[in-house]
This record gives sequence, C-alpha cells and structure tokens, in this order.
Amino acid sequence: MVDPMQNEFEKKLVQLNQISQSAGWSLDDLHWTSLNPFTDMAESRTVQTWVSQLYHVEMFAIESCEQALGEIGIPAARAFLERQILEEKRHATGYFRYVDQLGGLLPIDERLHAAFEHIRSWKGHYL
Repeated sequence: MVDPMQNEFEKKLVQLNQISQSAGWSLDDLHWTSLNPFTDMAESRTVQTWVSQLYHVEMFAIESCEQALGEIGIPAARAFLERQILEEKRHATGYFRYVDQLGGLLPIDERLHAAFEHIRSWKGHYL
C-alpha cells in the first residue's frame, strides 16, 4: 500500500531540490581579492577565527549528511541529501578561500570539537 504522506513528502523534497539547483551561485562570482577590507589586525584575526569555525561547521555538516545518506533509502530524500552535500562543499570551499585571504585556516575551537564529538557518539538512526 502506498502511503500518501510519503508521496507528499517526496514531492516536497523534489521541489526543494529543483529550487536549489536553479538558485545556485558560483564561487567564481566572488571577487576574492576584495574580501579582506580589514586594516586592523585584531579585527582581521576575529574575522579569521569566525570564518575558520564556520568552515569546520560546514565540514561537519558534510560528514553528517554523508552519514545520513548511507542510512536513507527514499530516492527523493537521497537526492535532496546529495544536493545538500554539494551545497555544503561549496560553502566550505568559499570559507576556505576567504580565510586564506585572512591569513589561513585556524584549528577548530575545542568547545566546537567537543560538541561535534558528542553528536558523533549518538547511536540512533536518521529514518
């Protein structure tokens, strides 16, 4: 028997995926040489710290989506996750390029790392 809620869920995922594909942007659209307007070193270091942590968050999002992808069998949900992984990789690449302009990637904050480790220890399933 076909579950009507499942079909509606899959239709919405397909629609979201189509919107994501048509609304994309390219890393080449950004002018990388003009992304460091900071003349104050302390201000630049603060931004470098934040952008580095955002990069680490994106990498964790990729890892999480890939793990979920391995557990989900619904084709529309898999397609959505595959698209999400591509988006997260694009974000991570953008943050990496930006932080490179600010002096390079900084290590992950220990509290952020601890939060990720706590989430990784979860033994549940996605669906």
